[in-house]
Amino acid sequence: MIYEFGHPSDSMFILLDGQIVARTKTGVDIACISPVGLVGEMGVIADEVRSADVIAIDQAMGFQITKDALLQLFTERDGIFRKILLTLVKTSRPSFTIRTAKSKS
Repeated sequence: MIYEFGHPSDSMFILLDGQIVARTKTGVDIACISPVGLVGEMGVIADEVRSADVIAIDQAMGFQITKDALLQLFTERDGIFRKILLTLVKTSRPSFTIRTAKSKS
C-alpha cells in the first residue's frame, strides 16, 4: 500500500512505471493512475488526511516527495508549482462538470 485512508498527507507520489489505484474505504476503485501520474498532492496542498487508499495493482515504481521538500520546491521554483496546479485543474475539471450537470437536472 502506498497510502492509507485517514493517514496524514505528509508526502506525494509520482508514478513512473506500473499502475496504481485509489480505493475508497469501502473498497470501491475511484481512480486508476498511470505513469507519469501524481498521487497525494491534493492532501499535501490542502493539509488534509488521505481521502483514499492508494494501492499498486502490480509492481509500480516512482518516487515520493515529502511535504517539506514540496513546499521548498514551490518557493524556489514556481514552474513546478504551476505544473502541479495544472494537473489539479485537469483532474478536478471532469468531476466538477459531472456535479454541475447533475445539479441542474
